[in-house]
Amino acid sequence: MASSAAQGRSVTRRVGAVVELALSTVTCWAFGLTTCAVLLYLASGLWLYQITSATPLSILDAGASQKLWGLTYSGRGGAFIALGQAAGVLLALGLTLSGTARLRRLGLFAMLFWTGLWAGHAVYLVATAWNGPLSDLRLVAAAVGLLLIFGCAVHRTSCSWR
Repeated sequence: MASSAAQGRSVTRRVGAVVELALSTVTCWAFGLTTCAVLLYLASGLWLYQITSATPLSILDAGASQKLWGLTYSGRGGAFIALGQAAGVLLALGLTLSGTARLRRLGLFAMLFWTGLWAGHAVYLVATAWNGPLSDLRLVAAAVGLLLIFGCAVHRTSCSWR
């Protein structure tokens, strides 16, 4: 009887670990594909001169246009950079599917860097643009969401060494 109870707990732990890994993987993939879509939108606007300079989070708050490293684009050169970053994210997502542990970890580290860059950007914008309780909360919600996604990426990357 004790053996079947221990087996039940073991199965429950395994199922929980699989669900946990699946949720963090889906979250990272959804973030990667969404950021690619945002970068393609920005690249098209920059290429057609509909936008002169932008950051991805300036879509939420037009006042959030501080120039930050890695996520600020301007002109046609910025369109090429945004396209290159989108291609890099797609490559990193593809590497996460690799059967080789080394390539999979490389893709996971690239996605960890990418989510960290976005989360850091959002936290910086909230810290510099916060004007008190009447401030626009969309940017704050985006920062909290990006920090949660960064946490999922940290978890998913740490799971690759288990």
